[in-house]
Amino acid sequence: MGEGLEIAKVLVAPLEKLIDVAKSGAGILYQPRHKRKMTDATVYEIEQVSEALRKNSDVLVSYNNGDVIVNVPEWNDFLARTKHRRICQELINQRNIEAVIDNAYSELEDEPAVTEEPVDTDWIARLFSIIKDISNEEMQYVWGKILAGEIKQPGSFSLRTLDAIRNMSQKEAEIFQKISPYILREGDKYFLLSDSKILEKYDIKYAEIMKLDECGLVNSGAHISLNLTISDSKDAEIFNTDKMLYIEGLSTNITKISFGDFALTSTGIELYSVISVSPDENIVFDVAKLIEKKNPQNIKMSIYKVNSIEGQTITYKSLPLREYMFKGK
Repeated sequence: MGEGLEIAKVLVAPLEKLIDVAKSGAGILYQPRHKRKMTDATVYEIEQVSEALRKNSDVLVSYNNGDVIVNVPEWNDFLARTKHRRICQELINQRNIEAVIDNAYSELEDEPAVTEEPVDTDWIARLFSIIKDISNEEMQYVWGKILAGEIKQPGSFSLRTLDAIRNMSQKEAEIFQKISPYILREGDKYFLLSDSKILEKYDIKYAEIMKLDECGLVNSGAHISLNLTISDSKDAEIFNTDKMLYIEGLSTNITKISFGDFALTSTGIELYSVISVSPDENIVFDVAKLIEKKNPQNIKMSIYKVNSIEGQTITYKSLPLREYMFKGK
């Protein structure tokens, strides 16, 4: 009795789990944005006061023969300014944290349930130490999606990924967003074609790829390539969320196809999973043309419109958008 039975995962309400994580990470009882009292005017006032205090926070001390002398008449004013500045900074930090939590709340609002598996406490601590300093709205949105993704499935985003994204410059983030519509998948691999003409077509510069390599999102090694082995018993699928190139063999003879690529690292894949991407409708056709130039033998290529992707399972329209046939000599 009991052998072979699969233990079902216990599911919990996602918003309750988010509230628990917020309390653990920030020591607050989180309230959704629409229930909070802080108005835009109050936020503006905090920013203005904080800026004024930053500009007028000079320390009123002097140095004489090895002694530090405090200007006593001004000392109480200095302490008051310091206290006010810290309060304002904490308010801004809190606002940044709650903006990220708000975005996570929006992501989870329509989720029926998530696993009860807890989010790692070290992960929570690392995340909240980062997001308190994130004031850019676009990056707050990204961090909100990361938090929501980790609540849905703990272990989705590594500590290494959190640090890599934190250390990204705005320029690097813009470059990654720029190349994202041209990223393709083959199995578990995510990649960008490294063909110089295709890069030129989409105005992607090698220097930009190197930037992404430096911040740990892309592997720009010169000898990296995608290698496919096709026969009547082994096919391949290259796809994005819009279209799929299906490659099948027409005989028992093996056809090998390879072309250069810039592969996303594990960090790059994790970041790619949370940014908003509208794939370019032509990039899958570009792959087919790239393979066609190699004059392959005994294969058939078909391009389909993708309906949905769940893990490695792709559903697509039954009628191909285009077909290519390459028979043996």
